[in-house]
Amino acid sequence: MSEPFVLVLTVGLTHKLLPFAPRLQGLARLGWKRPLREVLPAVTCTAQATLLTGKTPHQHGVVANGWLFRETGEVRFWQQSNRLIQAEPIYQTAKRMAAERGGAFTCAKLFWWFNQGAAVDWSVTPKPHYGADGNKVFGIHGSPEGLAGSLESRLGTFPFHTFWGPSAGLPCTSWIARCATEVLREHRPDLTLVYLPHLDYDPQRFGVSGSDMGRLVRELDDACAPLLDQAAQSGARVWVVSEYGHVDVKRVCLPNRALRRAGLLAARPGPFGEVLDTFASRAFAGTHTPASIRRYLRTFLERFFAAQFKRSTLPDGPKVGSVSLSPRGDFRMPSDSQAIAWMEQID
Repeated sequence: MSEPFVLVLTVGLTHKLLPFAPRLQGLARLGWKRPLREVLPAVTCTAQATLLTGKTPHQHGVVANGWLFRETGEVRFWQQSNRLIQAEPIYQTAKRMAAERGGAFTCAKLFWWFNQGAAVDWSVTPKPHYGADGNKVFGIHGSPEGLAGSLESRLGTFPFHTFWGPSAGLPCTSWIARCATEVLREHRPDLTLVYLPHLDYDPQRFGVSGSDMGRLVRELDDACAPLLDQAAQSGARVWVVSEYGHVDVKRVCLPNRALRRAGLLAARPGPFGEVLDTFASRAFAGTHTPASIRRYLRTFLERFFAAQFKRSTLPDGPKVGSVSLSPRGDFRMPSDSQAIAWMEQID
């Protein structure tokens, strides 16, 4: 029997935070560690699609946590269909290659996104029940039939209110880790994908400097304990990855307000406040041609490099740290830079 592989996605975990996680740090010391370059935009759905396919957003098509569906004029968030990924995920590739060799490959996908319709053998994902009267009841969905119910009978009801919303916190991550432990013990998949979101909550609510990162990382590390123990018992190899890290920001960017001031965004007033009207918004009027994109890029580059005199009083050279495009911020480049090389890339 082949060596099982467990891929644990601990969003928000970075190299600097590892000392607060003795179990995960021990795992790194026994093996290896290296930085991963984040995708742009650095958001859950885009990052997970890239990790699953090895492709960039312009190749797999998952450009955000939500995007405009032009056929209906709707902006939909947190879609679960695996068919939205316009590239082959790793579990599909592995199954195809195993079949070509006359073998088999099994996979469990636990709370990773794009779970529904995925070519996996076991899956569990958050999926509320929606009533015809507009009511919503929290719940999870699993395959094969009966898996979700069996897990909840052993582990208790999934604490959905701690996965989304203002009460989001540790209980859901602990439940998911124990869920993965049960699946690994009972089924021993060749590949087990596990998503643990604990570090994605407080840093987004309060900022990194406003969060007790040491405590949060220790809580994550403790939650991983049963899964890591079971992986050792099953002879499984464990890799831990992260979608992105968090940093404090210095200023806010409000693109929708800028678009509205420019007359490109329209909203419909109503009893629940204003709602985006995509059909009346010129920002969503149509797609841009390659020629128009090149024109806008050339205009941006000409204006950007023409303004480099503002940096003349700053020291030339790179700086490692947060990034800002403000001439008074952290992004630094030679004050005598020319746009020629960039223009050549456009052409």
